[in-house]
Order: sequence, then C-alpha cells, then structure tokens
Amino acid sequence: MSSAPMPPHWIESLDYIKRTGGVTFAEMMNRGDTFGWMFGGDVSIEMPKLNVVLWSGLSKEGGEFFSDKRVNSQIVETPTPAMIYFFDGCALTLPVANRVPANGYKKTRWLPVEYGRREKSE
Repeated sequence: MSSAPMPPHWIESLDYIKRTGGVTFAEMMNRGDTFGWMFGGDVSIEMPKLNVVLWSGLSKEGGEFFSDKRVNSQIVETPTPAMIYFFDGCALTLPVANRVPANGYKKTRWLPVEYGRREKSE
C-alpha cells in the first residue's frame, strides 16, 4: 500500500500514536472512534521465527497499517509490562514472553508492546 497516498484514517491514527505515546493495542481497541477500523478480523502481528505474537484480532487493513514502511518510519514498538494491558482492559490469553530467547520459544507467547513516536536518530 506504500505507493498510494496514506488514507486519512491512517494519518489520524498515526498522529494519535505519535502525539500520545505509550499506546497499547488494548487502548486502541478502547478508542474505537480513532482505531475501530483496525480490529475485527483474524490478522495477527507475529514474530514467527521467535514464536511470539504481538497482537491478534486485527482487520486486514489493521495488519497492513502496522506493516507499512511509512508507518514504521514514524512509530516504534517497545515491550511493555502485561499489567498495562490489564489496566487498559484487554489482553491476550497466551503466556507472556518475558525474555525472548535468541532461538525463540518452543510454544507461542505474547509479547506486550506499546507504540510511540520514532526518534529521528533511530
């Protein structure tokens, strides 16, 4: 989708993440006015070589948003405590990935992340 102009709702969502920082998938789900288009599907954001899931239940377009190079050049994901997701009212039912081994996990784990503005030096 990188050759076409970024849709207005993508820009709105991206601006919210950059402005607010520390935005979790749970918070995005709770803010349906800004992020409602991202959810309601069967797309997952995964690190398959490590057997780690960042989130599941995204729409196809939501998955495209998080894999788009223009989006990834502006925001960054960082691990966050699972407790943040519990406070936000939503979490995956997988075991939490605390320290991801170099060769990955044998069984699938959930790595809770939050999104914020990517610093220019990254």
